[in-house]
Amino acid sequence: MQYLVLCFYLLLIAINNVLAAAPLASPPTAFPSIAPLVNTASKSIVNIITHGEIPTLLANDDNTTTNKHPSRKFKGYGSGVIVDTTKGYIITNAHIVQYAKKIFVTLHDNNKILAKIIGYDKATDIAVLKIPPQKIPQIQLGDSNQVKAGDFVLAIGNPFHLGVSNGSNQTVTFGIISALNRSRISSNNGYYDFIQFDAAVNPGSSGGALIDMHGKLIGITTALLVPAGAPAGNVGVSFAIPVNMAKSIMKQIIKHGSVKRASLGTTVQNFTPELAAAFNLLIQKGALITQIKKNSPAAQIGLKRGDVIIGIDAEKIANASQVRNIVAIKRIGSTITVTVIRNKQQISFDVKITELQQNIASKYAYLAGMKMQNVTEYSPVHDLIQGVQMHSVPEITPAYSAGLKIGDIIIEANKVPVRNMKELQKVANNSNNGLLVLVLRGQTSFYAILKKGTPIKVK
Repeated sequence: MQYLVLCFYLLLIAINNVLAAAPLASPPTAFPSIAPLVNTASKSIVNIITHGEIPTLLANDDNTTTNKHPSRKFKGYGSGVIVDTTKGYIITNAHIVQYAKKIFVTLHDNNKILAKIIGYDKATDIAVLKIPPQKIPQIQLGDSNQVKAGDFVLAIGNPFHLGVSNGSNQTVTFGIISALNRSRISSNNGYYDFIQFDAAVNPGSSGGALIDMHGKLIGITTALLVPAGAPAGNVGVSFAIPVNMAKSIMKQIIKHGSVKRASLGTTVQNFTPELAAAFNLLIQKGALITQIKKNSPAAQIGLKRGDVIIGIDAEKIANASQVRNIVAIKRIGSTITVTVIRNKQQISFDVKITELQQNIASKYAYLAGMKMQNVTEYSPVHDLIQGVQMHSVPEITPAYSAGLKIGDIIIEANKVPVRNMKELQKVANNSNNGLLVLVLRGQTSFYAILKKGTPIKVK
């Protein structure tokens, strides 16, 4: 027994000596760096400096506004992505360049170039710039229809003007895609289908790149969510325009200088679990058709009210906004496949889509967006008043831009007395170069010019 114990003890000593003499193990392999990917992609990202003037209304001491529109000079900053190096095309955000008189682009090598605006589309917040051709690796365009929540992403841009002010390169942040198909983050009536992600972006990052782990461009950074009362800065909720949408808008801007939108001719709403129970359907998501416009593509191929759209071409439909956004960027005259659920059966229709036609109210586009009513009242200053009173004047309307407010009364349009909405609409319908209105506000009166929106075309 003692012999066995001695042998075991000697064996332990031998093993210990062997281990002590053995060379130290190599350290574990370092985590692979994404620096090469960043180095290549960032060469296509540019810093943008804009100089321009923003039109403002001139307020008088008596709280009225004149029809003069002085301007406020500004200097702005943003980011952009060179998507065609041979032709020098850059995609950025419309809100960065829409009032710009001069635009300077700073490249990755700190070379500063004057850029030209090809055009922009406020409804999707996409703008296209042009600079001389560049000899740099062209960023690859990904497929935003293939991205999924949970995918790793990089955001590259120019927050707080850092990339120019201190001579450093672009700022790169890392995160994941948090959600897709975000549309209700703005009060503007735009065509939004945002990618939500949590990589940090800040003011100045707008127009920059959202790329995947293969270095492919999948989105154009456009907005960050800032809670009310909070200082401007990142809270981990940022948004990007899908590259497929940006690419489609860019092609139209380059070709036409503006965007022509296609239409299916339907009015749709989100199909909720509550509606699913009422319709006795198992599906929980989609777009429920509530109206079919007469003689529209939808009417001609047999779509009906009560149909639930669940797919357009290869893309699944989860909400009403997707239908509007997907169709709007399709080529006018192209054929799409719309898949619906009708009476618990799945049916597919091939639809040739047409250009979006403005509704009847567009004939009175100078008055678009306002709530008005006829008014007849006596005033100690103005005597008998007959006209049209403003009850709602949203910020995006021609009336708001002209300085009108709630309570204002229009009594004359293009020097013609108007006693009611019918007469006002008749004058508006026959006006082509702005609508000159005489407005009563309290004890004062003033003229204002209403200008209707037109497709953007910048040369």
